[in-house]
Amino acid sequence: MTKIKTLIFDFGDVFINLDKEGAMTNALELFEMDVLSEELIAINTLYEQGLLSTEEFLEFYCDNFPKLSKADIIAAWNYIICDFPSKRLKFIEALAKEKNINSFY
Repeated sequence: MTKIKTLIFDFGDVFINLDKEGAMTNALELFEMDVLSEELIAINTLYEQGLLSTEEFLEFYCDNFPKLSKADIIAAWNYIICDFPSKRLKFIEALAKEKNINSFY
């Protein structure tokens, strides 16, 4: 029998519940758009991949949407995050206590 030595977790929609539809609706209303442009999708993707700093990300949005503050943009970005159920946190904590399994999040 093969023993599991390492587990790698993605938190989004695995441990943390996400509201993808609500976040998109909120963003479209905030940016006064019907659909996100290819440029916005590209910037978001670069940011999600860590290829764009938070300051560069915010600067891009502030330059393109001057009516919005950095706080508005951060709130829109974080709108997707719903909750982190305690049973999932307890599961992660239990795994962390097991010295024979490496966990990455």
